[in-house]
Amino acid sequence: MRPRARNAAGIVVWSVVLGGSLLAIGVGFAGGHSYGTAALGPPRIARRAAPPPPDTIEPRDLTRMLRGARSLDAAENDPDRYGDPDNAVAMRPSGSARRAFDARRDRARVSVLLVDADRSASALGAFVAEPYPVAVVIAPEAPSAALRAAREAGQTALIACGDAAPSAIAVLRRAGAAGIACSTGDDARAGALVAANRGGLVVDDLLDGDALLRAARRAGVPAISRDVTADAREDGPYVDFLLTQSLAIAQRTGVVTVALHARPASLEAFERFALRAQRSGVDLVGLGALLAP
Repeated sequence: MRPRARNAAGIVVWSVVLGGSLLAIGVGFAGGHSYGTAALGPPRIARRAAPPPPDTIEPRDLTRMLRGARSLDAAENDPDRYGDPDNAVAMRPSGSARRAFDARRDRARVSVLLVDADRSASALGAFVAEPYPVAVVIAPEAPSAALRAAREAGQTALIACGDAAPSAIAVLRRAGAAGIACSTGDDARAGALVAANRGGLVVDDLLDGDALLRAARRAGVPAISRDVTADAREDGPYVDFLLTQSLAIAQRTGVVTVALHARPASLEAFERFALRAQRSGVDLVGLGALLAP
């Protein structure tokens, strides 16, 4: 073949190749990818229809849910009388001074009231099992598991008399309760409580006045007032601080009456306090011993 003819044939062949390449590139762009790299591209994602919107949530009136046995009302009807830090330290009423105390020859004494004892059977059991005397304040209900636990452990039981009927006090006194613990500002109510108590011990917590303490003393009944609630706040350092202050009151005046809740944390603080009192020469005594002349 002549050189000119060979050149012409080569031009035709390469023109065909070039044209085919251009056609492939154009088709690739038109389809969104190159045929040569189709396997390397991301998979095609099938489009799905969007889900329908959720049903409209109609607002509900929740007022009725704040009423009834399972509501917040139930908690409001069972307040913690000893839970207000503002009332943690009571001022002793005038004329309520104990017997003369001389720190040089007399030993200071501390008595502990265990309040809200019916709320936790396990916490109460741990408290009354301690080798230290406590006075357990029980709800005015019979039969009383807290009264039974206190008596079986050899501890004193007092009736929380704030809302107690005189008949309920009489029943629990016959069952072994040693007295009452509450307060009132009503002289007539105080007299009725002292009469129903029939000579039992009286502890006035001074939260609602001191009429109970005055009525007991007029009747010649052994009576004393609460000085400190050490765990009105459930905070370890706070409880330790108030127990330390209680110890100082005892060392200054000869006696102190401390209220503690039946809680595991309060039990731990009580154990630390008992050891500190022993090192300081202060005796932990039962309520009857504290009221003894």
